[in-house]
Amino acid sequence: MRRRCSEHFGWHFELLEVPSRALILMHPANNAQKELKGCLAPVTEITGQGEGFGSKESFNKLKVLLYPVMNQGEDVWLRIEECIESIYWRRENGLWRNYPSGKAA
Repeated sequence: MRRRCSEHFGWHFELLEVPSRALILMHPANNAQKELKGCLAPVTEITGQGEGFGSKESFNKLKVLLYPVMNQGEDVWLRIEECIESIYWRRENGLWRNYPSGKAA
């Protein structure tokens, strides 16, 4: 990962060395379908399928943790692994709820 600045997102992160991909960014976004086009966004809480809460706060925490490390010339890597347990989403009373392994409570 590296720091990157653009007019649209300001300072954010760019993921590097991803096979067959380029310009994968990490920036704040609470709604993946509306705000992301192949990018990643941290959130404090997942509120639905592709939706979250507190992305700006989560992103700012990452910057506070990672920028000093990057400024010292250290490499920062993001490791994404396959999810071991699937999550089932169901809308209840206007809110998305998730249940492990597709078992609704």
